[in-house]
Amino acid sequence: MSKKQWGHGYYNGVEDALKSGTPLADKPIYFLKDGRIHNQGSIIGVNETGDYLIQRYSFIDGGSTDIIMVLKSDMADVNKVRIYVNDYQWHKAYFEEMQRAGRLKGSVEEAVQYALRRAA
Repeated sequence: MSKKQWGHGYYNGVEDALKSGTPLADKPIYFLKDGRIHNQGSIIGVNETGDYLIQRYSFIDGGSTDIIMVLKSDMADVNKVRIYVNDYQWHKAYFEEMQRAGRLKGSVEEAVQYALRRAA
């Protein structure tokens, strides 16, 4: 993780995460579009060509939706992918974005704790 990313708890793209030596299985992930969170999921595997299998989750209820394959080249694109260190950092990033957009009532920390309790 670069110094810039250290306080954010994420890796920009899969190459950054792989350099850290951190296992990628089950790591939470956001896909970005125009610099904003566009899709969410977790890494569930890598196929023989190096492409990634991602379990996607609903933004409405957090439930599993489908499994998609994401090309290795897209996973390496630092403008498209953020892989998070843990669920706390993953939720925090989402609620911080909501706060910046003026769509969050209460604090980021309260929202993160609520989401983690619901997921447990």
